[in-house]
Amino acid sequence: MVFATTMLLELALLDIFWQMLL
Repeated sequence: MVFATTMLLELALLDIFWQMLL
C-alpha cells in the first residue's frame, strides 16, 4: 500500500515537473 502511494506521489511530482518545464 505504501509502495503504491509512493509511486503515485512520484508520478504527480513528475507531472508537475514537466508542466513547469513546458
